[in-house]
Amino acid sequence: MTAYDNVVDALRTAGLKVTESANGARSQCPAHGSRGLTLAVRNNPRNPDGPLHVTCFAGCETEEVLAGLGLGFRDLYDGTVHRRGQSTPRERRMPSPWDLIPDPDHFASRCLQQEQLEADPTYQQHLRDLAEWAKPRSGDFVGRGVA
Repeated sequence: MTAYDNVVDALRTAGLKVTESANGARSQCPAHGSRGLTLAVRNNPRNPDGPLHVTCFAGCETEEVLAGLGLGFRDLYDGTVHRRGQSTPRERRMPSPWDLIPDPDHFASRCLQQEQLEADPTYQQHLRDLAEWAKPRSGDFVGRGVA
């Protein structure tokens, strides 16, 4: 079941009036007990993997609306299963930065080589000499100023 189906089913289970349309669903708000259809439930067209939009036009916070249904913020995402107010998040493995490196062992050995090189006093002296050489001197051309 999708997050939309879970929330709409929870609204109906709570005994609230629900009407559905192509844009989503309208319902009575469980947070403030409205008589009118002041609650809108709709999918996010710009971000299909994002949370479900739950809006109370009387000003109730989403957290209050969900608490009135026995739901939580996790239930606003697809891939969660509603069981008496509990939800289980969908399993999505986050990629590791090491997954993007074709040969992590080679990369790690190059990092170790670079650290050893930077710790070498001769290398540090070479960097200081290079910085001294790059400093501007009197008589150097500095370019034309902006008028």
